[in-house]
Amino acid sequence: MFSCCKCVKSFEKSGDLWNHLKIHNINTKTRTKLACHVQECFKTFYHGYSYKRHLQYHDSIAQNVSDEDSHGNAVSDDESVSDQSEVLPNEKPKEEISANIKHSVSEYVAKLKSSSLPSSTVQSIICDTRELLRNVNEAVLQVSAPVIEDIAHDIKPSDDKIDSLQSVLHMVKDPFDYFSLSTVHKQNQYAHECKVLIKPEEIVLGKAYRECLNVRTGRTEQKQVDETFQYVPIGDSLKVLLEQPGYMSVISQEKDCAGEKEVLQTYRDGSYYRTFEGKQNCLDIELLLYNDDFETANPLGSKKGKHKLLGVYLTVASLPKKYQAKLENVLLVALAKSSLVSKYGVNAVLQRISDDLEVLFTEGLHIDSPDGFNGTIRLRLLQAVGDNLALNTILGFAGSFSANYYCRFCKALKAICRKQDKANDSAESVLTGMQMGWESPELSDDFMISDVESVPFDLSQASTIAVDEDSCSSVVNDLNSSSDTPPLKRQKAVRYDVGEILKKTMEGRKTLEEVTRMKVCAPHNTRVVCNLCTEHLVNLHGLRPGPDMKGAMASSIIAEFPFLKDPAGNGDEEWYFKSSKCPAGGRIENRLKYLRRITAEKDKKQVGVGSPEDIASTSSSEDLASPQMNYDLADMKVITEWLKSHNTPQKDVVAKMQLTSAYRKDFVHSTLPGSSRKKPCVAEVLDEFPHLLSPGMIEQDYEMLFSGRGKHLYTKWPVVSACILEYANRVSPGWKARFNVQHRKDTDFSQDERMNLAFCLLSHLFPGKKSTKGGRASIQEALDNFIDFQKEGTNVEAYKSSHGRNQPFILALGGHFCNPAQTFVVLEHHVLEQKSLVAAVDLCYKIFQIFDLQYPCQARAMWVVMDTIAFDVKPGAQESGAVRAFRAYYHFNQK
Repeated sequence: MFSCCKCVKSFEKSGDLWNHLKIHNINTKTRTKLACHVQECFKTFYHGYSYKRHLQYHDSIAQNVSDEDSHGNAVSDDESVSDQSEVLPNEKPKEEISANIKHSVSEYVAKLKSSSLPSSTVQSIICDTRELLRNVNEAVLQVSAPVIEDIAHDIKPSDDKIDSLQSVLHMVKDPFDYFSLSTVHKQNQYAHECKVLIKPEEIVLGKAYRECLNVRTGRTEQKQVDETFQYVPIGDSLKVLLEQPGYMSVISQEKDCAGEKEVLQTYRDGSYYRTFEGKQNCLDIELLLYNDDFETANPLGSKKGKHKLLGVYLTVASLPKKYQAKLENVLLVALAKSSLVSKYGVNAVLQRISDDLEVLFTEGLHIDSPDGFNGTIRLRLLQAVGDNLALNTILGFAGSFSANYYCRFCKALKAICRKQDKANDSAESVLTGMQMGWESPELSDDFMISDVESVPFDLSQASTIAVDEDSCSSVVNDLNSSSDTPPLKRQKAVRYDVGEILKKTMEGRKTLEEVTRMKVCAPHNTRVVCNLCTEHLVNLHGLRPGPDMKGAMASSIIAEFPFLKDPAGNGDEEWYFKSSKCPAGGRIENRLKYLRRITAEKDKKQVGVGSPEDIASTSSSEDLASPQMNYDLADMKVITEWLKSHNTPQKDVVAKMQLTSAYRKDFVHSTLPGSSRKKPCVAEVLDEFPHLLSPGMIEQDYEMLFSGRGKHLYTKWPVVSACILEYANRVSPGWKARFNVQHRKDTDFSQDERMNLAFCLLSHLFPGKKSTKGGRASIQEALDNFIDFQKEGTNVEAYKSSHGRNQPFILALGGHFCNPAQTFVVLEHHVLEQKSLVAAVDLCYKIFQIFDLQYPCQARAMWVVMDTIAFDVKPGAQESGAVRAFRAYYHFNQK
């Protein structure tokens, strides 16, 4: 009898024992301790190949003994001999052969998939292996076919044996296809049926809009999609792991050995661990949770952060150390994009993990192990580990390590910590603030000042976790390693408590309550916040606080009201920004300039108040890069002359206009060789390219120069217009009376009416200036320079002759603000009729870009909204605060 050294199961043949050992992941290449239990032979082997050869030796001895017994008891009766011969042959049943081959093939596929090879490479190896087996099988059949025919002619075997032989030959010809393991889908299906593959769950975090191509219309549309992360159920993963042979026996032995010696070998030998009372008739198993971010692509390239993922892993801490370090015992729990974690918070990912750990602790997990263990175990989280960034994220600290307060035990500044080697006794402990943060759903004020950006994930809510104070001391041996202290960099000011600043006055308290409730800052509330915060700065630092102080106040306002954060830049440029290309600006800076000016007037001192704003211009002409095209200047001039004198055939005209796109851009920007620095006016451009105002030519040039953005207004404006109406209802509820729609509800407007009305509302929300020198333009002046609404029956020819402005603008005739009867684009006394108001605005915007024209001062803010929101152009340095506030509101509501 052959006995298994792992589970003490007995077998009559060595081959059966060796096939059984494959269940324990033991093969000829395995290096582990193996003992022989045949006839009290207790030899030990450390190589699978040596152990197999030793079993074959015992098998040969047993075969020789059986042969001697058969010769000693031989009988002369032919019938007896024939009866004995039917019993002696060692024939394996077909089912056993099939099971062995199937196990070998599945093990082969599993080893390939568990390696670091890509999935395509694994599948290529399997295809090559299948081809090799087919060739070998055909070669063997060609050689053995005549021999088999001769044997069959002499012996004449039964039909069952012939069928069995044919089925085995068909099986080994392509075992991957025979056992349905040839494709990736079949392999995953087989692994799932064997309960060794745990399919991940897709957990929805929220909704977002993505650009997608509509196959039916051919247009790029905004489609609402789910933003998700992948989660592997902890209970299913642990059940598969712990039910493998050997795991529960090793864990039980490790548990029994705890506390036998007076040596601290593991966490189980400590007195703190022994204070936890276990449940009767239930084995407790501890777990370690680890999370970390990693890049799947080049972390230094232009796409850095785009493919960054957050991975959460789990390890069984009850296993011996030598098994914990193996990669096969580290379980993947969750994978999420780091951008989604930053958007929705790490709590959204860890909440599902915490819920499952709670269930595993209270209800337990049933384990039926081949080692003989059959019962319920209780799982609890021993520790959550990670690097500094991961733990800061879980605890709610800032991810940046450049914060002023980075000591774990006191609130000493970074500059002070470089000079001292002891904790600051006068400063309040950070741990006190942390304990207050655990007890309340919101952080305390003292804790907020320590650069904490979000509420920490409260792991102590689950009964599986005990939050305890760490008694480790900080390592400060390198603080005084050098007598020369390095020069201190300029540190960012401490974050101001904007809420407390506003609560000092009755007007501020009212503003704080209204802004928090409405989730939007109306103009009158914006003035109150700006005035009170600026006054606080002046009281502390005078009329000329440093840039760090002003920047800290701006970031503090965004921290108090996160829905005001602008997605462009740092998010607080509405309140303060500093640029090397232009003077500092923002609401706080403008308020300080005003205070300095009136103070100087009172003191009768002459103090400069700064430089005026730059002339309004299109930002997309500078921000968007056009394709570099090589062309021959002489050929371009020949084609241009041909276009001046030919209108047909239309196909050739379109092709030649497309060919001269880059040449036309250089002509407009006056960058051609030998051209003067003065840019040509619109009339000169139209004289050189008369077909430019033909239908589709402006759109074609825009698509050539700014690829991929031609349809942005059509796809984004339905969403943007709805947000504009909602924003207007919050900021200026009386807007309906100006456009004579006060008798209609928002739900009464159709989709087209809402889109048209949103264009008109831009002038109401973002009025411009009367001129570049200053002076606020009225709402009607801003609207006229954007969309000029004229009554029905207006003579267009007389209208374009009477108006002397050369800038492009939209002309709407008849109808109503919501639904004009006719729409036109007017450019240099040319009138271009359009099908809808959206099409007219789209064409007018593209004319500004193609002709490189400046936006009119009265309507500049409205076109800037189109730039940054509809056409995704990078915002400029000097933008109005109203535009920044709306962009922050729009992106906050799209999350």
